[in-house]
Amino acid sequence: MTKICYIDAFSGVAGDMLLAALIDSGCQLDQLKTELNKLEEISGEWDISVERVLRGSGRISANYVKVSSIYDHKPANVPGHEELQDHSHGDDHSHDHSHGHDHSHGNDHDHSHMHTQDDATIEKKTGPMRNFKSIEELINKSKLDASVKTKGIAVFHALAEAEAKTHGTTIDKVHFHEVGAIDSIVDTVGVVIAMHLLKIKKCFCSKLPLSSGTVMTAHGLLPVPAPATMQLLLDLPTCKGPSNICGELVTPTGASLIKVLCSSKPLPNFTPQKIGIGAGTKNFENHPNILRVLIGEIESADDVQIASDLTKNLSTLIHDRLVMLETNLDDVTGEFLSFISIELLKIGARDVWTTPTYMKKGRPGFVLKALCDSSVIPKVMERIFREGATLGMRTYAVDRHSVPRVEAKVSTKYGSINVKSGLYDGKVVSAKSEYEDCAKASRELGIPLKIVAEEALEVFKKEMEKIK
Repeated sequence: MTKICYIDAFSGVAGDMLLAALIDSGCQLDQLKTELNKLEEISGEWDISVERVLRGSGRISANYVKVSSIYDHKPANVPGHEELQDHSHGDDHSHDHSHGHDHSHGNDHDHSHMHTQDDATIEKKTGPMRNFKSIEELINKSKLDASVKTKGIAVFHALAEAEAKTHGTTIDKVHFHEVGAIDSIVDTVGVVIAMHLLKIKKCFCSKLPLSSGTVMTAHGLLPVPAPATMQLLLDLPTCKGPSNICGELVTPTGASLIKVLCSSKPLPNFTPQKIGIGAGTKNFENHPNILRVLIGEIESADDVQIASDLTKNLSTLIHDRLVMLETNLDDVTGEFLSFISIELLKIGARDVWTTPTYMKKGRPGFVLKALCDSSVIPKVMERIFREGATLGMRTYAVDRHSVPRVEAKVSTKYGSINVKSGLYDGKVVSAKSEYEDCAKASRELGIPLKIVAEEALEVFKKEMEKIK
């Protein structure tokens, strides 16, 4: 028997509504907080509370989740738009937003706007501006379960990809505005954690309602569904929204969670065992603003027929527009090449390597190459020039396509070992135990390095099987 979750999103879906419903269905709040605190980079900067509320004329009781943060729910400023620092829209706008912000505070919105200015321009009191890479690092550095890391990163990747397509740019240039705020991260990763704690193996969703109207964002008035949400809704079943509601029903975060976590297969026959109800911020007069989840088990006849595609979006290749910097070096030692490679990596180069070559008059030399984001090229050039090793460099744009990567700490009989892996088509295509961790365990325990590394890989593979 396989435990599944069915999401009944007849009023739409937002991250906070889904999290509230999962808590109502049995996920323990204290366990959820314990797991969320494994995001050590933001530990102590947030809190989460749950209360019972009534929604709709039928006064349906539901869980309402509120995430508070030290930044008072303020998203990072839009570069060049500091005057829009406070996005609390009040009630003076002609449009009505069904869920408000994905974290249920006021009438804020969870739209992940694209920005390209340096994060240093953002005022500290609004919280740091984050892009996909920084959120990926935040999750990867945590001590969360490997499957939680994988799915959490996939949700933000789907969101970043939708934003990149919307704005005609690349993922590495997309900066999250509201969705990069701490409360949005807690909502999003919280949903993935809750499903893990509830031991849900497969997830299905009803058709998502398409609403109408407009939504005010930091970049002005946008149609509903918002452009990024529309990108995420591609290939997802939809239906017409309630006729008496004008405004946003499906948020970008809600859409990305459904796109990544839910199967595209029809809902199978199953036996419901628990129900959870989550409330949105708004309380509509003639329509309950709630989301329901049913948790149960698939009947054995269907269990063998339905192939889970929970990881279908993890196969998406990551496209980066980078800059290659290269220069010819002669009369240098191996020690210098090692030194400069380490220094360039420290200041932000994605990768550095050297290739032996022959130069003028048959002199042996090396071609030093550094793959970088465009923003760090000046620093890399300065570092090389200051060493006096060359008089000129070449730069050119390159496209890099890579598979999603996962870093996870696994508990082995030799201690905690970090394992790095790559995913393609929903499957692990490469995995390697971290050398430094294995070497430390080998020295301390007197166990051969190879045995420690192999043990870590075996444990990792068993962990990854849990998400299939």
